[in-house]
Amino acid sequence: VTDHVGICASVSSLYSSLALWERSPKRACAMHQRRLAVAAPLLAALNPSVYIVAHKELGMELGQAAQEAMDLRVSAVEQRMEADGKPLTGRELLSMNLLADQALALYNHFLRCYDVEAQLEEAVAPAKKPEDSAAAAAAADRKVKHSPAAPTCIRTREAMIAAVAQGAVAKADPEIAKTGGYAGGDVSKPLMGATSLDDGTIEAFLTAHFCIARLLGKRIDPANRVRDAMESLMRYKWLLKYAPTILSKAPEGCFEREMAMCKEMVELLPQKISRMHYGGETFGMLG
Repeated sequence: VTDHVGICASVSSLYSSLALWERSPKRACAMHQRRLAVAAPLLAALNPSVYIVAHKELGMELGQAAQEAMDLRVSAVEQRMEADGKPLTGRELLSMNLLADQALALYNHFLRCYDVEAQLEEAVAPAKKPEDSAAAAAAADRKVKHSPAAPTCIRTREAMIAAVAQGAVAKADPEIAKTGGYAGGDVSKPLMGATSLDDGTIEAFLTAHFCIARLLGKRIDPANRVRDAMESLMRYKWLLKYAPTILSKAPEGCFEREMAMCKEMVELLPQKISRMHYGGETFGMLG
């Protein structure tokens, strides 16, 4: 099994290297899609309780493959529109959104390899006096009941894109879809065998969250453009809240540029969302 996973990973890496030398965005996009076809079925076949390391490696690599394929597809569409002056077609829109959804599903799968919700919540929670515990618990219960749209934990955050991810899984591979998602189970909860973060995975973990925020902002969905923008904003806010705690064990300078971009997006997105809601402004790959 390990040899087979290694061979599939090597084939995926080969296509990735070939795509760097390909001048045609369309052909390069096809190479990245081939990476998905070769390695994605492994996520359904491998038991995460036993092969959690393989799930981590494949989830991240395939998420990047889908994201790169999406970027190349966008580049090809932009070149076509510039050449013939014709507007975006429905088929082009569908293909770009499908790749974005696949990347969302795969990054989500990578994040499911970690179970750090309780650890992070405890780390950022203010110190409480013993006599205040009952009152705090009651207040927290009221907050959960009356503020369902303002989650703070990783598992609930993943639930926001669970529907998108599940749909992407079904389109990416019908056989995988039969199991209920990559490795089966609820796509909003950690996988069986999920581990805690360690020094070597902190940057990848935060990068996956950052990529999800960007992808939610790149989808072109006129009916749900405000929803996508809101979820993107919530992801950036999540990073600003929890990333400093996670990065306390990381080398200096790790994820520094991305944190600066998160701060900018948290400042800019509320105004952009308002313009989209009231003025019909676009928000997406070609917006």
